[in-house]
Amino acid sequence: MSEISKLLNRGTFAVRPNDEHPPQRTVIVVGPPRGGTSMVAGVLHRIGVPTGWGLVIEDRDLGSAFDEGDDDRFRELIAEKNSEHDIWGWKRPSSHKRLAFVDESFRNPYYIAVFRDPLAVGLRENISMRSGTMKSLRQALRAYTDIVAFIDASSRPVLCVSYDKALRYPEEFVRAMAEFVGVPTDDGIDKALQFISPEPEAYLLSSHRRRDIDR
Repeated sequence: MSEISKLLNRGTFAVRPNDEHPPQRTVIVVGPPRGGTSMVAGVLHRIGVPTGWGLVIEDRDLGSAFDEGDDDRFRELIAEKNSEHDIWGWKRPSSHKRLAFVDESFRNPYYIAVFRDPLAVGLRENISMRSGTMKSLRQALRAYTDIVAFIDASSRPVLCVSYDKALRYPEEFVRAMAEFVGVPTDDGIDKALQFISPEPEAYLLSSHRRRDIDR
């Protein structure tokens, strides 16, 4: 590796990585709406961590139970997933509001915290949801504050990911994530790389029409 290559910022940072992965674990993707969580969840799914389906790569039953505060149903659905998979993933942008509850609900959680340029998040949310760019910008900053506070206080493994750098260095991003969660590095890497896109057309059209989709 050249000296210049060593100086490059590739946008991933592991906090408390666990090299001795428990045989059963759950990967939780956190970040604000329109903050890149769907891209990360889609990559997880393609490297062998079942995370969801559809354009947003999300389990809508789990997400709805969480947002509605139906904690019993939420835990029931988690138990069902645990019985089906030793390792699986979950993503819901609203999770930053109740991370302590999330942490106690999942089995051996590993976290992937996705960080994106907050202005880009605000602009994307305004285009998709007509919520106002400044309001969305403030909401994104609050979400990041919640997430960073959780990372500081937690004892769990966390991989911090720059969405913008992941687009620039996609292979390094995919390999870093596979190593962090403990799955074979080369499994699904080609599909994962093909999935990564800065502005996927189908997603943009769907988010504009339905206004209930995050990225």
